[in-house]
Amino acid sequence: MGDKETYLIKYGQHCLGDTVESPAGVSFNQYEDIFRQGGVKLNSLESILSLISLQTDKRIDETIASYYSYRPTDLTDDNLIFPSTVKMPPKPASIDIEELGSFDPHQSQTHAGAFEQFFHLMKKHGWTLPGRFGIPGISLFEEWKAVCALVFACGANWEKGPAERYTLVGGDIPGIQDFVYTISSKGAAKGLRGRSFFIQLFIDSLIERLLLELNLSRANIIYSAAGNFMLLAPADIGENLNKIKNNVEKALLSDFHGDLSLCLDQQEIPVAALAGKGYGEFTKQLKEKIASQKQRRFAGIIQDHWGDLFAPHGAPGNRSCVVCQTPLEKGVGKVLEIMPGGEISYTCNSCEGFRLLANRLARKDLAIRMSAKQGSNKGEPWQEFLWHACAIWTTIDEFRKIAPGADGITWLINDTDFLNKGAHGFRLLANATPVVCDFDIARWEEENAKGTAEDEAPEKGDIRNFSQLAEAADGVRQVGVLRMDVDNLGSIVTRGIPNNSLLIASALSFMLDLFFGGWLNKICADINGVDRIVNGEDRGERLYTIYAGGDDLFIVGSWNLLPVLAERIREDFRRFGCGNPDLSISGGMTLEGRKFPLYQAATRCGEVEKSAKNYRRNGKEKDAFHFLNLPIGWEEWSQVTTRRARVEEAMADNAPKALLRVLQDAYQGYVRKNEESSRKNKDSPGVEFGPWIWRGAYMLARMADRAGADHQEAARIMRDFQLDLMARDRLRYSALAARWVELLNRNQEEVK
Repeated sequence: MGDKETYLIKYGQHCLGDTVESPAGVSFNQYEDIFRQGGVKLNSLESILSLISLQTDKRIDETIASYYSYRPTDLTDDNLIFPSTVKMPPKPASIDIEELGSFDPHQSQTHAGAFEQFFHLMKKHGWTLPGRFGIPGISLFEEWKAVCALVFACGANWEKGPAERYTLVGGDIPGIQDFVYTISSKGAAKGLRGRSFFIQLFIDSLIERLLLELNLSRANIIYSAAGNFMLLAPADIGENLNKIKNNVEKALLSDFHGDLSLCLDQQEIPVAALAGKGYGEFTKQLKEKIASQKQRRFAGIIQDHWGDLFAPHGAPGNRSCVVCQTPLEKGVGKVLEIMPGGEISYTCNSCEGFRLLANRLARKDLAIRMSAKQGSNKGEPWQEFLWHACAIWTTIDEFRKIAPGADGITWLINDTDFLNKGAHGFRLLANATPVVCDFDIARWEEENAKGTAEDEAPEKGDIRNFSQLAEAADGVRQVGVLRMDVDNLGSIVTRGIPNNSLLIASALSFMLDLFFGGWLNKICADINGVDRIVNGEDRGERLYTIYAGGDDLFIVGSWNLLPVLAERIREDFRRFGCGNPDLSISGGMTLEGRKFPLYQAATRCGEVEKSAKNYRRNGKEKDAFHFLNLPIGWEEWSQVTTRRARVEEAMADNAPKALLRVLQDAYQGYVRKNEESSRKNKDSPGVEFGPWIWRGAYMLARMADRAGADHQEAARIMRDFQLDLMARDRLRYSALAARWVELLNRNQEEVK
């Protein structure tokens, strides 16, 4: 065990309490002093999310202050992520955490392995403990991590104290959205998650290579999310970045023909700025350099690789990849499907590799292993690429099938009990992946008997395709596509918390990863249980996380679950964010046919998400959801769900289906009249009253009168809806609720 790692581990144990002595002969006071504010130790950890304010330099409302008491990271804890408004002290000053107190670094086979294990132990146990530097919102883990980052970035001279200058290393991967979504619907479900996760593995492998080349540790990662990352490195890193960047771009050109590229740059920063004195300006300069690189992708290697970028790729033959459309030579390609009529679909090696990767993600008890030693056997195409590009051999499988070994790092996925199982750490990963169940097989057998089956026979354990997700939906047989992201995150990062610093950036990244990478799994598991058993038949899991990380998510599933899922995500995020009015999340969803073009669906869903963010009402914007062609503020959502329940109650009491059409037609009458008024006069304040009111009132009154004495509740509800005709907003809520109920009660392929 090297001195640096040993001392940092002992220093971390000492920070937790008085049970472990301070490392003899080594002081980290100079490193601590860079960040220390006033030298006052805080008794409780306030959530950093309650400190966010976009209005002034001070908190908007003291009532949103929320605190954490000690709790280890454990995704089975129903209250894991939620702080309390009651200021609660952590455990006693001497914290008895057996895993940490008894950790012996000499039991690990390597220095890096021991530090990796302890890093994740500190992450597991220290994230809710108050720090010692007097900085609100910063946990003990974040403080220890920052000191470790400085020490590693000092290199061999770390014992002399902090360097005067360091380097911020930033990276970005342009082209991700096109790479993931520009594929056909045929076979998309089977490989889509694999493509998305491959991007995450690519970034992880690139970071791993950078850490190895620069002799850094996991603590030096300031953040990594959504295709972007930032590291803290020594002041003089020479040509290392250019060498790594050029090697990666050569591999990207060779394997993906320019669809993906790498922007990688550096920015020197004085040590004082890391604590907040100009930190934002230096990170801004780094981001500007990276943005400039996006305008000249492959500039460093293009002279010698002109043909690789612009020459045609693929080999004309008698077939092409059904997923990415790459031409395949005769006899080349993997069989994806054999249709009932005998037609065969083929995939290229890369798309087949992504399919296999997606299938692995559907397994339980997963682990990821990364090593600088190449695997002994030929790997799948994505593994070979990561080795070619980053010289990192990556394996993902059930943990029992992965030997941890001394030549790499192994993380359990979504399992924090890594030390007892012999792994190095844990990785949070949103990974809802629905697999074929008896419901799908029974439906296919019915269709095949009728001669109407469009897909090959499903096999248990395979990822459900979009047709199967549509078939498992309530009402209309459609797939839903949901996109959501945090509002104003750029402003939050740059000015949302006073005295922005390395500590603030790292802490915000950690919290967002905890929600979108970890907690989202629990939300999806809960929503998958909604109306899962119908007439004794298990419809299986119906949500498919295509991507979730950083501050956003993209989920596909049976359409009727997605508005319920979106509401739960918003409510949990609101609780997680301490009810802070400056921290909100917006989203949008679309309904798609089972054979929808994926790229178009992603684009449409992105447009409705943007519509939600642009939705302005009563001086408020964002914090909204676009659903069934209408944006609705989350504060209005209960108005819609309440009316949906009332409509369903009336329908259950024998109200005619015409009720649904009357409410929708009334709102459409209002919309048409206002569009006509706007065309004639752009400054028109709008029309509030018109024939849709008395026409709708007449129809509702007639239906109520016809309900009869046996259906008085239906009659009363229909008369109540007459009041909604008189107010624009209430009419919107009623029309949206009616459309929702209509779709839940329809059974056909396409929404008209």
